[in-house]
Amino acid sequence: MSFYKNKGLWGWGKYWAPNQGKTAYTPKKGDLVFYGNGDLNNAVHIGIVYDIDAETLFTIEGNHLNMCCYVEHMLDEKYIYGYGKPQYTSGAGTISFKTPSFTITNAPAPVSLPQGGGYSIYGKISSANRMTNIKFGIYDSNGKCMSNSVEVKPGTYSYDIVNANPLVKFGVLKLGQYTYIVEAKDETGANEVLIISPFTVNGIGGKTISKKFKVTAGELNMRSGASESSSVYGTVSKGTEITVTQLKNGWARTVYKGNVAYCSAQYLRTVETYSSIGETVTPSPTNKPTATPSPTPTNKPEGIKYDADKYSVPIQSVRQGARGNDVLWVQSILAELGYNISVDGGFGPATKEAVIKYQKANNLSADGSVGPATKNALQKNWDSLKILSKPQTNTFYDPAKYKTPATSVRKGTKGNDAYFVQSILKDLGYSIAVDGSFGAGTENTVKEFQKYNGLAVDGSVGPATRSLLLSKWQKKYA
Repeated sequence: MSFYKNKGLWGWGKYWAPNQGKTAYTPKKGDLVFYGNGDLNNAVHIGIVYDIDAETLFTIEGNHLNMCCYVEHMLDEKYIYGYGKPQYTSGAGTISFKTPSFTITNAPAPVSLPQGGGYSIYGKISSANRMTNIKFGIYDSNGKCMSNSVEVKPGTYSYDIVNANPLVKFGVLKLGQYTYIVEAKDETGANEVLIISPFTVNGIGGKTISKKFKVTAGELNMRSGASESSSVYGTVSKGTEITVTQLKNGWARTVYKGNVAYCSAQYLRTVETYSSIGETVTPSPTNKPTATPSPTPTNKPEGIKYDADKYSVPIQSVRQGARGNDVLWVQSILAELGYNISVDGGFGPATKEAVIKYQKANNLSADGSVGPATKNALQKNWDSLKILSKPQTNTFYDPAKYKTPATSVRKGTKGNDAYFVQSILKDLGYSIAVDGSFGAGTENTVKEFQKYNGLAVDGSVGPATRSLLLSKWQKKYA
């Protein structure tokens, strides 16, 4: 900072300029931005400006999650001191671009979907220049962009579409006609529409059921779509029970690790009759009266109090002052993770404080706003919570057998909450007894986990430790 100030190459940021009796400097691409915590003579972090708009600063920064990445900030943030203006020599600092071009490969689009059936997107988008925006849009018959559309900002030359799959929710669409549009924009400002695909959401589908089946194959592939060309999420072993919600054209629809998945129906047998799906089983006559139909189950995962799936995933940053759907999504996940927060749809100081605590616990930039990195981390935590709310068979020490603790877990705790903590630590490779009693051994193991992951080392499992435990356990089986 002092170098640029002494050379007359310094410009104060929007927040601090009035304090210094100066006019706020408008940064330019290639400028250096300096951050700090209140001491105007010493910066604690630095970034390189690569773009700005009316309110937002876009930078390239290092030491962020142990990597270089693109970060966005509000121009009037207090932690932005100002900017150094390097005097690049001839040719230095000049960015040359290639002729804009985009390609999209192996990316199918929906044609006809059963209501509530969902659809998995995948494939790859490539660009001659770095892509700044990719929008996966769903538009209704009036041309209105639906709230379950999503826009990502990759900042790379290629993007794996499967990363956006959890964010684009076809399964929430009502009956009707829609158009799926994918468009990309690069750093030169060039943009191109890559997919325009009209599709229908109808109530036809296959036979809708809710019935348990056993796998008869040695290893049965769980796929993203009802075809052998669809990508494979993973496999389930012979004898595993799965719940099937639809049978159609030889394929069974189920849920695998939080995703709608499909498998070949010929390798399934019903648990009740143990008959093949294609076989006809004539039940024995019975004098039992017809059973009263059970209430239609909700989509809310068992054991989940605050259901974030009721709200669409935000397509832009969420910060203090925001209201509505995006805030409810953020608050629901934070509350489910145990943060002391009201789920009221208003992003006030309490929500910002909870976001900062979450960001610090997960080694994110602690600015109190929910940008792409924080949003992705919250989404992973939410996916973990949903996985843990359903029966799983993928580990010997199975955290999914226990409910996620609603309060802090510490020495002296017994029962479900202690089992939950111990089983995750055991499955992550720590030497710990899974006995349902939170004693000195468990406390020491928690401290070891906290120390290794840069958390406050107190031996108790509060919101920060719990969210990281969930994230690491989910990542192991992602």
